[in-house]
Amino acid sequence: MTIETFLPWPVHAVRIGDDIVFLDAAADRYLCWPNADGLSLSDDRRRLAISDPEALIDLESAGLVSRVEGAMGPFCVPPEPVADLWPDRNSSARRGDTCNLVRASYDATLIYPRLSFADLLAFGGARARAATPDAEPGPEMCRLVAGFHRWAYWTPAPAKCLIRSFLLLRLLRRHGLDARWVFSVRTWPFEAHCWLQAGSTVLDDARDRLVAYYPILVV
Repeated sequence: MTIETFLPWPVHAVRIGDDIVFLDAAADRYLCWPNADGLSLSDDRRRLAISDPEALIDLESAGLVSRVEGAMGPFCVPPEPVADLWPDRNSSARRGDTCNLVRASYDATLIYPRLSFADLLAFGGARARAATPDAEPGPEMCRLVAGFHRWAYWTPAPAKCLIRSFLLLRLLRRHGLDARWVFSVRTWPFEAHCWLQAGSTVLDDARDRLVAYYPILVV
């Protein structure tokens, strides 16, 4: 018998081949369910049909599914990346970089460490006024992102995707701009990754490196 269950807030899921990966955003934990033959994830990623009784018990015990429908909307599907603003390594420092570097260093050392993963998602989902996160980058965004890539490596922990995207999003919002924050996963080996995207353009990673990842949450 197949039981229809629902993904409660704040659980998200994506099927990758024969596996399903779950993200519990409140607990900041991932779970990969390999060979998920007895699980069927709906297109909107909010419902999970389960025909495996043991899987039903385990997933309910872990708080990853519920038999009561919640209020979460469908998954926000990001456009397929077709371009990126990955940096030109030969660019040199310019006027204004120092001010942005100081602000980003403040964000990295005093703001970011105080935030839980759920706090970061709440920040990502708080849209800037009159901003259009799904539009392709305009000249101002391209200028700011290019500057970010010039000085970002001088900030604390610049190589970590989570803090890098946080710092860039803070920079964009200081200038009235916005972008989508895409959280993704891959399996075998398992790895979680994230980046910022405006329309179909990746802002803080190389597009070709992202083909192995599957978005699980977009804010």
